[in-house]
Formats: sequence, C-alpha cells, structure tokens
Amino acid sequence: MTSPWPNCASAGKSNNPDELTIYIAPGQRHDGLVGFIFGGMGMFIMDGGVGQELVKRKGGAPGPLWSAMAALEDPESLTDLHRDFLEAGGRLVTLNTYSGTRQRLRRHGVEDIFAKLHQASMECALRARDTARCDHRADVKIAICLPPLMASYHPETHPSADEALESYGEIISLHEENADLALAETMSSLAEGRDVVAASAGHKIPLWLSFTLDDQDAALLRSGEKLSDAVTLRGHAEAILLNCSVPEVITEGLKELTGTSLPMGAYANGFTSVAALEPGKTVAVLEARKNLGPEAYADFADQWVAMGASIIGGCCEIGPEHIAELARRHG
Repeated sequence: MTSPWPNCASAGKSNNPDELTIYIAPGQRHDGLVGFIFGGMGMFIMDGGVGQELVKRKGGAPGPLWSAMAALEDPESLTDLHRDFLEAGGRLVTLNTYSGTRQRLRRHGVEDIFAKLHQASMECALRARDTARCDHRADVKIAICLPPLMASYHPETHPSADEALESYGEIISLHEENADLALAETMSSLAEGRDVVAASAGHKIPLWLSFTLDDQDAALLRSGEKLSDAVTLRGHAEAILLNCSVPEVITEGLKELTGTSLPMGAYANGFTSVAALEPGKTVAVLEARKNLGPEAYADFADQWVAMGASIIGGCCEIGPEHIAELARRHG
C-alpha cells in the first residue's frame, strides 16, 4: 500500500497563504511517509472517538463490547458516524475494532466472532469512505486499529511477546489489502510499543505509533516508563503520535517528540480522568469534561500545530463537531 502522503522532493514553507507548500522533516528519507502538506490541503486531520459518540447517539449504558459490536449489531449507525467524521473534514477512518482483539473477545466468551467482527468493521469503513459527500473523498485513508490487546491504560495486562506478535500480525494480515496504514494507538508501556513495532515489521503497510501518557506527568507513559525511552522504540514507524491523554499533558509531551525528525501528531481524549477504568469494565465509570467543546479543543490543537504537529484528530469524547472545527482552522 502507498503511504498517506505522496513522496516529495522539495522543502520549505512559503509566506504566501495561497501557495501550496511541502515540508519534509529534517533527515527524513524521501521514500515513505515523509511529505505532509501545509497550504492548500492543510494538516492531515484524523477522525474522532467512535465509541463515545455511538453511546451518545444510541443512549443507554454501554456494554463491555458496545463499540466493537456496532459493526455487527448496528452497521448503519457505525457507517453513518464514520461518514460524519469525513464530512466534518477528517481524512481518516480508523477501523472500529479497538475492543475487538482476540484477548478481549475471549474474556467475554465470544472469541468465535473475531473474524466476522473485523470483516464487518472494514465493510462499514469502506462504505463510509465510498459514500461520503466531501471534496476530499479520494484522499481518505483507512487505518487498521492496533490497540492494547487486553485493556487500555493497564500495561500489566499485556500478554507475552510471542502472543502479542501473533495477535497484532493476525490483525494486520486481515486488513492490509484494504487499508492504507496501521495505527498502533494508546500504547501504555515500552513492551506494548516494542511488540507492535516488531509485529508490523514483516508487513509493507505503513505504521503510525501512538503512546498514551500519565495524566499527571507528560514525561511518563502510563506504565511509569519514560516517554523518551518509548520514542527510541519507533523502529520503522513513519509517524509518532500521542493520544488518549488529557490535552494539557499531550501539549507538554509533544516537546519530547520534536527531535525525532518524524511527522508527529496528537489526538487527546475528553475525560476528566481515566483512573477509574479497570480491565473488562466500561467507560460508563468515566466522566466527560464540561470545558472541552469544539473551540476549546481546537485551541489545544492550535498549540500542537505551532509545535510542529502535522497530524491532528480526536480520541474518546471528541466528536464530529470537534473535527469540523479542526478542519475549519487547519484543513
């Protein structure tokens, strides 16, 4: 598969706002995900948080697998949401399989639906891309979701390296024919990051690697390990990002990424805290912030862009309205 941005051989940013300009990160090779466009196309804007938005639209309390099961139980709503993110200005559809790993499905006694769930999720993503009413539809990319295999924010649940490599490799193999990139997101520890990089090394699809930070200390992953050490694990990753932490901490954490020479990105969550979320439980125990509407969130994104981020989007509690504001300012 080709990378989300075309190769480019010139660099620099023009002072003319009407002129299309290309930036190449210092020291980057010109044969991968190295060109990102500032000017006419703007930043690369991702989608937002699918799971929380599905809960808002459907109402009621979420079940343990509420998000992933949408592809099987309510594919129209899932497709509509993917499409809404695109029509708001997003250029990425991330597969709705975050909680659809074999390990998570096995915990709830439904591992047998693994392949069917992944197939249905890809069908929803492709349908949304192909029916979106937006001028940039031809530029929309599909991302394979490579999440923590057992639980978010709990690196102690991460399986053995052998199991992790097999699991991540299986997910990539299922989707790489139809996807444009693999997004390893919410990596909470060095082990998670190292294993997902190793698992994707044998595949041609580009990898974006995203870590989640301690909400009290931007220098640390949720495991307590240093973000600076995590950055050294990036291997063949073509972009490095921070996600699913409060935006204030992500702003501080981006300072650590500026020396990598890779395209960097950020997509925060809108929770007050994730401390209450235990493995196997639902986000019903978490509280959404009341001070992070579309404009407030975009104000944080403005800082990320000023720091050099070329990929911006949203995680949990960040909906189409937020993405629309990002697109208005940076699309």
